[in-house]
Amino acid sequence: MIFALKNKLIDKISYGYAFIGNTIYSLCQYGILLILIKTYSEDDVGAFIYALAFVTPIFAALDMQLRYFYITDKNGKQRFNQYLTFRTLTNIVGIIIVVILILVAKREIYNIIIVVAFSKVIESQIDLVHGVYHKESRQDLIAISKLFRGISSIVVVLICSIFIKNITGILIVYLLVWCLFYIIYERKLLIKRNFVAKISFTSLSKNDWRSFLILGGPVFFTLLLNNYYFNYPRLFIEKKIGLSELSIFGALMYIKNIGGQVVSSVAQVQIVSLANSYINERYKEFVLKVFRLVVFGFSAGLILLIPFLFWGDTILKVIYTETYSKYNDILILILIGTAFSFSYNLIGTAITSMRIDWVKLPIHIIGFATLFLLLWINGHETINLSKICYVIITNEILMLVMYLTVIIYKLYKESKSK
Repeated sequence: MIFALKNKLIDKISYGYAFIGNTIYSLCQYGILLILIKTYSEDDVGAFIYALAFVTPIFAALDMQLRYFYITDKNGKQRFNQYLTFRTLTNIVGIIIVVILILVAKREIYNIIIVVAFSKVIESQIDLVHGVYHKESRQDLIAISKLFRGISSIVVVLICSIFIKNITGILIVYLLVWCLFYIIYERKLLIKRNFVAKISFTSLSKNDWRSFLILGGPVFFTLLLNNYYFNYPRLFIEKKIGLSELSIFGALMYIKNIGGQVVSSVAQVQIVSLANSYINERYKEFVLKVFRLVVFGFSAGLILLIPFLFWGDTILKVIYTETYSKYNDILILILIGTAFSFSYNLIGTAITSMRIDWVKLPIHIIGFATLFLLLWINGHETINLSKICYVIITNEILMLVMYLTVIIYKLYKESKSK
């Protein structure tokens, strides 16, 4: 009883730190987007959003959720430096892929894409460092890191935007801030806190490669599909409508991302607790936790929606510009879909804690194929942002149904085998 109460207290404290860190960091990132919107043209902002959609699926897939494998690696088969070496190698592969794709498909904004790609590399490295803090139950250090990184980035970007009138230049400044923060603060803190004795690259044995690829292979394809699923509408809008409309759609979607950071903080905290319940065969406790996650995800989406139902035009006019206030109906559609996506993403955390990530692959194949097909069908007619949003909502509902079906079936099989 005392042990259970202690675990609940630890979960609440960890969630508090994760919530504060993720929320402030997300707001700072949103603040940077607002600075770009108010300083640069819609085409410039659209190019930045396109660059994010271009590189994010590649780096997210190559990350293979290595952080969570490190956290849940109870046997200690790999040390931190082995994880770091593997991640660095995948980062290099990511840069090579981006360069090749730029040469083939998008040379006109290559400079923005390259800068964003390198920012993803630094973000990936920091994510693995945070995995060490997470494994040591030091969510406070993750929160402090995100707090300092978010605030320092927005302050530097705000000051430099006064003098730098080229969006590529401001993105380079942003990248340099992250590089300095990673080198000067994050890496040194690991050693100072005695979390690791030394940070260095190391050779990987055949068993290391086998372990990483067996665990990460299915996740790679799942994340690739998941991120293209999320970003494909942006790529579709740029192709069919243009960068200007993409800047509006991307800015509105970022409001969803803010809520997503809060949901992500819950997922990060709950993954260890879910894994413990499942590994120790406390299935009723596991089911209750999953149910709470689904309710939380759906409720978070609805709470995000309510202010824009009543005061959306005014809010968009204040935080963006007069142009954006005309698109409140688009934002409402986006946020309706958000309630479903938050829910199935949290169910995905439960599936990860069960270490059956491979089941996500067929789900995301079906989801992406459906999205692609529906957009392709609508693309033959006059396309607009409203039609694209209706397609997204349809797919989000489909994804939620598939995730729920998988986890219910898996738990049913576990209960019958006992």
